[in-house]
Amino acid sequence: TIGTGNYPQLRLALAAAAAREHALGGERAAQGGTDISPTDSLDRIVSKIIYNEVRALEDSGAGLDVDALGRAVDAVAKARRVDIFGVGASAFVGQDLHQKLHRIGRMAFIWSDRHAALTATALLGPGDVALAVSHSGETEDTTEPLQAAAERGATTIA
Repeated sequence: TIGTGNYPQLRLALAAAAAREHALGGERAAQGGTDISPTDSLDRIVSKIIYNEVRALEDSGAGLDVDALGRAVDAVAKARRVDIFGVGASAFVGQDLHQKLHRIGRMAFIWSDRHAALTATALLGPGDVALAVSHSGETEDTTEPLQAAAERGATTIA
């Protein structure tokens, strides 16, 4: 046991720790930054991970186009099928979305291989959604199938 009675209590404890770490962010950066080094203690590694995760969420929220997000949600909700394209680490994000869409009864497919993804786009058309997951937005293994889906009339989300 790690000292919490259940999962909600663990989440609250992590949120409180994250808030503390966020408050210490400037100080932490002045004391050697937030990158993990081989000489860091386990406690320091955990603190840096929490701080970096909170910063990533804040940065994502600050740059979020809520109107575009609303249009994307609406398109996915109405789609006949959702095809998700992503390679490397982005494929794991796509797999997570794929699983979540299945849990709510949406037909979804994940393609992490460029050739399979391009083949799958032959089945797409109006009423379908093609969603690309890419950190850089420039990975051809992801952008090429997305472009092919757009040419077939699918709604694209990137």
